Amino acid sequence: MERVGNFKGALLGLAIGDALGMPFEGVHPLAIRGILGKKLRFLPSSSPITCSLSAGQWTDDTKMMLCHLDSILETGKIAPDDVAKRFIEWYSSGDLRGIGITTAQAIGHLMRGASWRESGVQGEYAAGNGAAMRIAPVGLYFAFLNVDMYPAVYDMSIITHNNKEAVAGAYAVAYGVARAAVGEFDVERTIDEIVEKLSGTITGSRIRRAADMAFDESITNERAVEFIGCGGYVAESVPLAFFAFLRFEKDFDNMMLALLGSGGDTDTNAAIAGALFGARYGVEELPSELVASVERGDEISRKAEELYRMALLRKR
Repeated sequence: MERVGNFKGALLGLAIGDALGMPFEGVHPLAIRGILGKKLRFLPSSSPITCSLSAGQWTDDTKMMLCHLDSILETGKIAPDDVAKRFIEWYSSGDLRGIGITTAQAIGHLMRGASWRESGVQGEYAAGNGAAMRIAPVGLYFAFLNVDMYPAVYDMSIITHNNKEAVAGAYAVAYGVARAAVGEFDVERTIDEIVEKLSGTITGSRIRRAADMAFDESITNERAVEFIGCGGYVAESVPLAFFAFLRFEKDFDNMMLALLGSGGDTDTNAAIAGALFGARYGVEELPSELVASVERGDEISRKAEELYRMALLRKR
């Protein structure tokens, strides 16, 4: 069965989630709920972090995802040196859209001559979600192959975030998106495989807990967010995205309303959940009005189809 709609869904889901969360990054949850109500829609920024962006525009999350995507499509391989050059070009353009501190520091290292192996920020403050938010194209590149994608995820992550937890979060997203996109996302098995691969990490253990909570009807969304967290720390952001993705199944609107209404790092949390949702259920299950109006949606759809064709050829 052709899975091109799932590849499109993954990348458009990411961009749509990013654009939905863009107005609310750092905004108090009560204010977000007051603005949104129960109607999911694109809005202009209400956040000091992304104050120049209009309804339907996305942030640095999708900008950096496109750096990975364009690199894969143009080089035909996982090329961290090429991605590093694209990060420099993006940074030099000035169109930064809420770039994270860690990412900015790492790109600064690249611009001063560091190699991609040396540029990534280390230490506990590098345990952010900046690698996880952009990694979906890497997972899709490997989706049809029975190979270990961890080395590629590691290389692509450490360009900016040279931290075990940051890489763990990126791997969880890449692997989850890959399995979902090819119709092999059995929840129990996939979560087991992710957690086993990430043994010894906080992120892995919290993904397990988040998955358990998603199917426990006695735990409210609010209680889950209180336990998991909703900030930019990767061991909060990635487990929260998995929680929302698993709890709401095919209900995109309520998944996003729950994530956005929780506050915190809204754009990235929604981008990751959107990528997982779109990969599993396909572009057809994304709201058509959001697909039609998200920034550069046609381009993202076209490039997702190119990536699908490339990934399929690698299978043969």
